[in-house]
Amino acid sequence: MIVNKPPYKCLSVFGSFTAATNGRIVGHNRTLFAVISGVSNFEDIHHFRSIAPCLVRPQYRLLSSFREVTPLKLFQKRFLSSNAGESTVADARHPRNLRAAIRPFVKLIHPDRYGDNDSARKTNAAALQTLNSMMDGLEEVISSDGAGIRPSSGLGRRYEIEFVVPTGGDRRSSSAADTTTETVTRRSIVLTFDVAVRPDQLRVRGRREISRLLKVAGLMSSEETEGWDREHGTLHGYIPKNEDGERGRGYGGDRFERNRLQREHKDRLRREYNVDWREEKRKHAKAVAAMERDLETLGICTEDMARDAVADLIGKRVKFFGTFDNIEKWMILRRLSMILEDYCDFLRMEDHAKMWGSLIITICNNSMYKRGRRSKLTYESGFKFSWDEHGILTVYIPHDFKDWEFLDEFNQNIPDYNIMEEKF
Repeated sequence: MIVNKPPYKCLSVFGSFTAATNGRIVGHNRTLFAVISGVSNFEDIHHFRSIAPCLVRPQYRLLSSFREVTPLKLFQKRFLSSNAGESTVADARHPRNLRAAIRPFVKLIHPDRYGDNDSARKTNAAALQTLNSMMDGLEEVISSDGAGIRPSSGLGRRYEIEFVVPTGGDRRSSSAADTTTETVTRRSIVLTFDVAVRPDQLRVRGRREISRLLKVAGLMSSEETEGWDREHGTLHGYIPKNEDGERGRGYGGDRFERNRLQREHKDRLRREYNVDWREEKRKHAKAVAAMERDLETLGICTEDMARDAVADLIGKRVKFFGTFDNIEKWMILRRLSMILEDYCDFLRMEDHAKMWGSLIITICNNSMYKRGRRSKLTYESGFKFSWDEHGILTVYIPHDFKDWEFLDEFNQNIPDYNIMEEKF
C-alpha cells in the first residue's frame, strides 16, 4: 500500500514522459501525470489517484526545472493556506489598466496644446504632476500586501486637481472676439481615498475617482463609464492579463483559483445580461407615463417660481472673495439676479433644478487669472468650475464678467456636470 512507502513526492508533468522510480525506468505512459517515489507499479499510482485526485490532475503544467513538491505541501497550499491564490490576487490587483484609463485625460490637458498660454501650460503641468503622484501612490498601495493607506505610503487622502480645458464652440459675436480664438476654462475636482481599506477595495475606489475625473473633464458619459468598468473588469473580479500578455496561466491552486474567478465572472455577466422582458416592459411603461407627466408640466414655471429660485440662489449661495464695498456688492448681485431671471429657460434652471439648488457662486475681486491680454490662439475666460468630494459645484466668476460671458460659460460647461445625479 502507498501508506507503507513514505516519503511520497509528486512530480507534476504535462504530456508524455519516461517515468523513473528510485532510479529505475518503469515504462512510458501518455496518460501518466505523476510519479510517486517508492511506488514500483502503476496500480499503486492509480490507487493514489483514486484517494487523492486533487493532488494528481491532468491540468497541471510542467513545473519550472522539474522541481519537486510533496503532496502534503501541495495539499496545504491548495486547501489549508490562507494565502491560496495569492498570485491570482496580485494579478487582479495589477493597476496597469488604471494608467491606461487616464490616457485620454492626459492627452486633453497636455501642456503642448496650450503653447501660447503660459498660465494654462503651468496649470496643466501641475495637474499632471499631481495626477502622476496620485497614480504612483495608488499603484504602491494596491500592489502591496498592506491593509490600507499607511503613513509611509506615497498615497495621500485628498487630491485637488485643477486643469484647463477648451470651453467648446465659441458663441461670441464677431465684434467681441476673433472667431479663430479658442476659449479655455478652468475646472477642478477633489479626489479622496479612504484610510482603512483593503487593496482590492482601494482599487475599486481608484476606479470611481478616475471615472469622476474623466467625467468632469467632459470625456465620458455614465453609459460609457459602465461599459468601461465591465471591459476592464476590475469592479467585477475579472482577471486581467499578466505582464506576459497571457490570461489565466498558473500552477497548482493558483490556476484553479483563476478558473474559479473566471467562471464566477462569466456567471455574473450571464445574470446581468439575462433580460427579463416582462420587467423591461413594465419599466418602459412607467418611463412613458413619467414622460407624459413631464410634458404636461413643461413650461409651467411661472415668473414667481423663477424669481423665488433666483432669490434663493442670490440670497444664500453667493459669496465674495476679496475686498468689495457695499455698492459693488449690490451692483453685482443686481446684475446676477437680472441675468438669471431673464435667461432662466436658456440656462435650463428648471431641467437642472437639482444642480442649481446646490450651486455655489463665488465672485472674485481681482481676476483670478489673466483675462485682459488675449493670446493669438487661446483666451482664458477667468471662470472656474470646481467640484468637491461631496459633488457640490462651485463656480468662480470674475467681478468684471460680461453678460454674454456668463451665459456662454454656463451654457457650455453645465451639460458636462450631469455626474452630480450619478452614483459613483
